[in-house]
Amino acid sequence: MSSTRLAVSLAAALCLAGLSPAAQAEQPINIEKWPDDVPCEKLKKHPDGSYEMTVPWARYFTVHTGGKWKNTRETHYWDQKCRARRSSGAPGNCRLRERVIAPNAAALAVAQENPDR
Repeated sequence: MSSTRLAVSLAAALCLAGLSPAAQAEQPINIEKWPDDVPCEKLKKHPDGSYEMTVPWARYFTVHTGGKWKNTRETHYWDQKCRARRSSGAPGNCRLRERVIAPNAAALAVAQENPDR
């Protein structure tokens, strides 16, 4: 009877260990060149303009579990990098801002000559 109880306890402990968040944690992203190596799909941009790293990341053999940046050189860089990726159709999580492009003089002249175009 005690051997079955021991086996059940051992099985339960193994199942609980397998379901723990530490066992399911994602491997950290290795960042060698900051902030270039940070993938856009691993960043979350908040409405106030701040960025948050959504996965653990490692730099210089130190693992970081997160971080938030607001109004820094990194956020300005990620604004440009992630906007370019999103507009080119590359996958990412960064917010896309629409950009209005003013027509040049030649295109404007052609549009005025051919209004049905």
